[in-house]
Amino acid sequence: MSFKPAFSKTEEPKYQVLTKENNIEIRNYEANIIAEVTVHGQRKAAASSAFRILADYIFGNNEQNIKISMTAPVRQYLAKADFTPEAKEAWNISFIMPSKFTYAALPAVNNPEIKLRKLNKRKYLVIRFSGLASDGKLKEALEELRYYVKINELRVKESVLFAFYNPPWTLPFLRRMK
Repeated sequence: MSFKPAFSKTEEPKYQVLTKENNIEIRNYEANIIAEVTVHGQRKAAASSAFRILADYIFGNNEQNIKISMTAPVRQYLAKADFTPEAKEAWNISFIMPSKFTYAALPAVNNPEIKLRKLNKRKYLVIRFSGLASDGKLKEALEELRYYVKINELRVKESVLFAFYNPPWTLPFLRRMK
C-alpha cells in the first residue's frame, strides 16, 4: 500500500538552483509552454474564473478533443508591478503544458481567451512558503523577498509571479507556494 500524495506524479518545470539561502533560491528554469488567460477582478475571484477556463481546455475542450495532463504549479501574476490584495486589475493565470508537447503539437484552443505562449529559459528569485494562499500570506512572502533583494543589492525586474502547487483540498501546512 502506498501513501504517496496525489500530486506526487504531477509534472513540474525543470530548473537548476544557482544559489540557496534558507527558503530563498535563485533558479534557472528550462524553456516551456504555457496556456494563459487574462481576467479582471480581485486575485482570488480572478484566479478561480481563470482556472475554470484553463481547466476546460486541458480537460478536452480543444480542437482535437485531447485531454492534457495537469501540471504544477498554477501560475498567476498581476499585470502591473505592485501587488495589493484589493487590486481589480488584469491577472494573468497560466498552466504549464506537459513537456511531452511541442508548441506545434498542442491542441488548438476553442476559447479565444486562452493564449498558448512559449517561455524561454529564464532566471527567477524564488521564496518557498506554505499555508493558506491568503493575500496577507502572499504579501508577507513578497516583503521577505524584497528585503532579501535589498540587503543583497540584487537587480531584479519588479514583476511578481505567484506559483501554487497543490490542489485546494491539501492541508494548509502541506501546501507549497512560491
